[in-house]
Amino acid sequence: MLIGLAAVIILIVIIASINGTSSADDDPESAPSASEPAAEPSAEPDPVESEEPEPPAAPAVERQEWSGTGDMVIDANITAPATVWFNCNPCESNTVLETNGRESLLVNTIGSYTGKRLINVNDGSVVTRFTITASGPWQLVVEDLSTAKSVARAASGAGDDVILMTDEFDVASITNDGSSNFVVYAYGEGNFSPLIVNEIGAYSGTVPMVGPAFVEVTSTGNWTITPQ
Repeated sequence: MLIGLAAVIILIVIIASINGTSSADDDPESAPSASEPAAEPSAEPDPVESEEPEPPAAPAVERQEWSGTGDMVIDANITAPATVWFNCNPCESNTVLETNGRESLLVNTIGSYTGKRLINVNDGSVVTRFTITASGPWQLVVEDLSTAKSVARAASGAGDDVILMTDEFDVASITNDGSSNFVVYAYGEGNFSPLIVNEIGAYSGTVPMVGPAFVEVTSTGNWTITPQ
């Protein structure tokens, strides 16, 4: 009703303007003489205020970096979901990364490791300590979850990783050629459970999986996730 009323008002204004112009042309006494200056507008139009875009929200977790050699305990204060990148390429023995949060054992392998994991995705999880077991130099980087790589359509990678799959879908085809644990978690609103795949060794299958979602992959090989 408001839209129709506005259209009618506009139409009335246009018709009135046309009629006013016609009557002025027909009446020579009402027409201004050439010597008379044109009338100035009675008021200046109100300036149009432009809306400035809101600045992006600050990340809940600031980027933090640590490095060292061998075993070490690191105190931290990570209270929101975040990604953890850990690298220990020269390591040759046990390589372990643990937290005191609900996602406690992030890395547990023999030899070198490079990969990304999630922390604080479970309710009530807060990480205040990392414990590292390593036989060589290592690097540890914590970043806000919003910094995860965004992927449209099919996703692929090698080893442990965290990605944001941006498309809408409810089924996905998943493959893996690794020889050890292969685990896929998908944190999206429509997933009944975040655990999508949990297998040992190579894998190929089509499973229910809802996107968009933050996806965490644990693998020792190459993997693909293709929405259907």
